[in-house]
Amino acid sequence: MDQQEKIKQIPIILMLWAAALTAIISLFSEISFGVFLLRIFISSISFYLIGLVVQILFAYALKKEEEKKEPSEEDQEDESTDTDEGSEDVDDDYEDE
Repeated sequence: MDQQEKIKQIPIILMLWAAALTAIISLFSEISFGVFLLRIFISSISFYLIGLVVQILFAYALKKEEEKKEPSEEDQEDESTDTDEGSEDVDDDYEDE
């Protein structure tokens, strides 16, 4: 699974954990069913939005990390010209013998 695909699941997982925790806490307190549903709804929406922010931050960090790992285009061009020149020298040495 790609890292980008993994971070897409963060808001949903965070929302489900928050709803489960809210449900467990609300079950032990003596509240009406309407208040119970309202608590779960508010916590689910709140933590989904928090998860979206976390997902955006992770995506930004991964993008910056990938940019650091990739050499710049100029470096790639320099490497390709160096290897081409080196291979011609080797061929010339074999032809002289």
